[in-house]
Amino acid sequence: MFRLLTPFVLAYAVVAIVVAAPNQTMSWEDVERGELPATLEEALNACIQEDILDRGFGEPCLDLTGTFQPDERHAEGDWAAMRDLNRFWTTYWDKRLNKGYRAIRTIYASQAASVDTPQPLLDQLRDTQRHWITWRDAKCAFEGAYQQDTSRWAKLKPAACQAQMTALRALELELIVSVISD
Repeated sequence: MFRLLTPFVLAYAVVAIVVAAPNQTMSWEDVERGELPATLEEALNACIQEDILDRGFGEPCLDLTGTFQPDERHAEGDWAAMRDLNRFWTTYWDKRLNKGYRAIRTIYASQAASVDTPQPLLDQLRDTQRHWITWRDAKCAFEGAYQQDTSRWAKLKPAACQAQMTALRALELELIVSVISD
């Protein structure tokens, strides 16, 4: 019964966080600068923390990013808006991914001083991340190629895929950091 209620409780928590946080807006200037406003980042991180407490890793909170959009229309239209938002979210999550990756490397390197075989962990982490990048790029290229739809909207699918996969990997790495740093 509890497992059935968990998604509903999390969805309610996400809505409560979004509604409770004041002035949750983003502008196209924020998108151009590549900066998520602090109140939105706080709401996103609060959702991720709540999901982690429920034994997740924050994936449901990615739905919040769809609500974090500028209120005004993009000067170049809806297609350009989607293009710019995909680029923004990929960059945002890539920064978090790199921060998590560096944190894991630092933890493993510090453990290296006290353990005789730390280098294999560092090598495995590097190799895993390289393989993941190759996988993400190939999967997202395929995502855009396998459909017969040649509209310009369909051309946004690989970028949306890349943003989503980068977000998931960033959350995975952040969870690993929290687990191995304790």
